[in-house]
Amino acid sequence: MNTTTTTATTITADELIHKLTIAAVEIYILGAEAGEGEVCLFKEAIPLIECAWELSDEQAAEAIALIEKQREAVHAADQSGEDMNSVIDEKLLLDTPCGGEIIAILDALVETIVRIDWRDGRETIARLISYLKDFWDLAEHIAF
Repeated sequence: MNTTTTTATTITADELIHKLTIAAVEIYILGAEAGEGEVCLFKEAIPLIECAWELSDEQAAEAIALIEKQREAVHAADQSGEDMNSVIDEKLLLDTPCGGEIIAILDALVETIVRIDWRDGRETIARLISYLKDFWDLAEHIAF
């Protein structure tokens, strides 16, 4: 099975899940309330990506566990008033995708939609695409 998408900047399905996991953690760090908001969309989409690209069952579970661990860190920091710690290396959080990488991720998500046979799954991925283009400010990256 080939899990590589065909874009100017190639991204595999494994990398797609990794990048989406980082984005979900960033959302919590940027202030989304624990257990609320946009992160739910990521947690719904990641298993769909795993299924569409026929990846091992552990990848989505590991990604969601990491996202949940960050949610718990946010909740604990809210309760204690202490600083929140990131569950992933802060260098990864500072590595926001550039315009070409954003397009590759969005393209990989479109390819994922094509592989999904049910409407609700396709709509979930489409909502994630719409959210990500705003979250990463795609228009700013491709402005002339």
